[in-house]
Amino acid sequence: MRGCIFKSFSRYLDICSDEHLIEISKSLEAVFDEILGDISDENQQNFLILITQIVKKDKKTGAELMDKVAPRLKSLFVDNKNDYSRALFYQLMTILYEDFEQYKKIAKSSLIRGLSDPSKDIKEKMVWYWNKEDKLSSDPFKRLEQLLTELYDPDEEPIWLNNAIYLLL
Repeated sequence: MRGCIFKSFSRYLDICSDEHLIEISKSLEAVFDEILGDISDENQQNFLILITQIVKKDKKTGAELMDKVAPRLKSLFVDNKNDYSRALFYQLMTILYEDFEQYKKIAKSSLIRGLSDPSKDIKEKMVWYWNKEDKLSSDPFKRLEQLLTELYDPDEEPIWLNNAIYLLL
């Protein structure tokens, strides 16, 4: 039932007013613990789709929602058993990494973790994401420097080390 409500909200977001967007976001904030604790893949996926749309549509409202939600997402989704749920999570993290300075650390840590995702498709998308020219330079010396400084995350050191070598190639 909750999944259907999230789907309906997702469809409505494209045409809703800023006022309604804020109301939807506040409603999600009020019950996000319960939503994130839900083990239903469909509910979690629709929740991720909905918050991703909110973040894309309105940065201010999205940031207010992410203040509450972002710190919990990584622990819930990097080891999630469902590939689609993890893919949606990483999609949200790319948006947070690129557009929200205040969530860059959380997003970077998650995106580094994505480089070792069990899904080949997700892993390839994460490699593609980091290999873009605006993330890592094609110049090998500059790329090495970026890997050692910008991409390094002490919380993800073992995963970073395995993947930094791969990203150098």
